[in-house]
Amino acid sequence: MNAQGFAVVDLETTGINPNGHDRIVEVGIVHVDPDGSVTRKWQSLVHPDRDLGPTHIHGITGSDMRGAPRFHEVADELSDLLDGRVVVAHNASFDTRFLGAEWNRAGCLPDRVFPSSYLCTMQLASTFLPGSGRKLADCCAAFDIEIEDAHSALGDAEATAKLLGGYLQMSSNQHLWRQAMGSPFTRSSVSRLGRRGMPVARTSLTGVGEDNLATALAAMPSAGGSDAERDYLALVDRCLEDSLLTVAEADELELLATLLAIDTDRRRALHSEYFEQLVDVAWADGVLTEDELSRLIALGTILSLNSSQVDSARIPRNSLAPTVSISDGFAQEMTLQPGDRVVLTGEMTRPRSEFETMLAAFGCEVLAGLTKKTSVLVAADPDSLSGKAKKARQYGTPIRSEAWLTSQLATERPS
Repeated sequence: MNAQGFAVVDLETTGINPNGHDRIVEVGIVHVDPDGSVTRKWQSLVHPDRDLGPTHIHGITGSDMRGAPRFHEVADELSDLLDGRVVVAHNASFDTRFLGAEWNRAGCLPDRVFPSSYLCTMQLASTFLPGSGRKLADCCAAFDIEIEDAHSALGDAEATAKLLGGYLQMSSNQHLWRQAMGSPFTRSSVSRLGRRGMPVARTSLTGVGEDNLATALAAMPSAGGSDAERDYLALVDRCLEDSLLTVAEADELELLATLLAIDTDRRRALHSEYFEQLVDVAWADGVLTEDELSRLIALGTILSLNSSQVDSARIPRNSLAPTVSISDGFAQEMTLQPGDRVVLTGEMTRPRSEFETMLAAFGCEVLAGLTKKTSVLVAADPDSLSGKAKKARQYGTPIRSEAWLTSQLATERPS
């Protein structure tokens, strides 16, 4: 059976432990055709029959839950929405573990194992966006994708769907997608309950936001040498979104490490690398504030690091922000070459398709997303604050103007 397309899923939950007392509180699903087009959106709050957990992160309040269905009342509709499609999520192991646990709790599955294969846009970033961070916002920045209503299930699902579309657009590996399309989710894999609740959307996103630590986490490059290690570190990210690590969260991290076959020594090494990355990010502007230092000290304690490593955070690091030459003039040190990988951003005076045709004829590769392998970013505004421009400055990728590109394409093609 070949899939009709993709079902991009995002969940908001009361915490990180699907096998304990944590529950799903919101589901967002976006249908995406094989060409990347969005065809349907669905969302609903899900009453957890317990407290809502970190309301300051997901923004869902008790008043939002009035009239919200329980999971068993939307279980059939969820399986219908996923039926015949490849399930996709950002940090998909988290979402699929929660769905499997909820279906099991409702009596739809004999165990908590999600009943199909799936794709993870976080894991795929190592292929399509080498050098990017794990967080959804960081991956989306490479395509200038703005996340509207961040930390709402539908808002994050929509951003993930656009990210998937970016991957599809820049992919030359059609085998990856054909293979995925051959193993879609089927509703027959989940028992029917015969109940249908009315979906209820939240009333507002008041109170949703990220603190300085969450912002720093988004700027961290992806670490971990395997899919399992990236999944583990992504759960660490979630645990630290509120700058705390509860006993339950620590237990869940230990359980996940065991499930992923990450032994104690490697886990300690991952914690150490994680801490050092955050220290580098904190020192990127050349200054370590008292607030940043206090957070790093607390984080070192949370991650069970030795005191000497935590104390070393006080030692200045070299700035991570590379110097990038930006100029509108024609006389520039950089010359466009056949084989260069070019990314375009912003509304230019000529249609982008025209530049793409000219660049292809010149022998350049035009990419939709910006990675560390990008040769040059051409911007309508070289001082742009777009996501692509920010990533270019982070990577040290040259940023050039439309005028520069026009002048380069007008010159004789290098032999």
